[in-house]
Amino acid sequence: MRGIRHLDGASEAVCEVQSGDALELVDEPTNPVNQRAILVSTRTGHQVGWVPDCLVDTFHELREHDGCVGVTAEHVNPESAPSHMRLLCRLRAPWPDGYEPLTGPDYQPMAA
Repeated sequence: MRGIRHLDGASEAVCEVQSGDALELVDEPTNPVNQRAILVSTRTGHQVGWVPDCLVDTFHELREHDGCVGVTAEHVNPESAPSHMRLLCRLRAPWPDGYEPLTGPDYQPMAA
């Protein structure tokens, strides 16, 4: 999870999350940093952060394929942990035959 420190109340909301909790994904096309951003919140609507930018395209691709993408809290670290390490999540999605994640232009070698 990323951006916890940038959301008012997110740090407190993370304290309420328990391993195994299902989390909600909400597209955020008005995000000023990334128009493909995906906001993550608890089932009760408390925002806890964003899908890391390096994984956003993968999430969108998997959702376009089947639409059935789920995220659960895997591990919650204490408030003393750095914000970018507070909440570890697990992605569950159908994996299309032949699908290769992280193969877009951003992931190509810089030199051969």
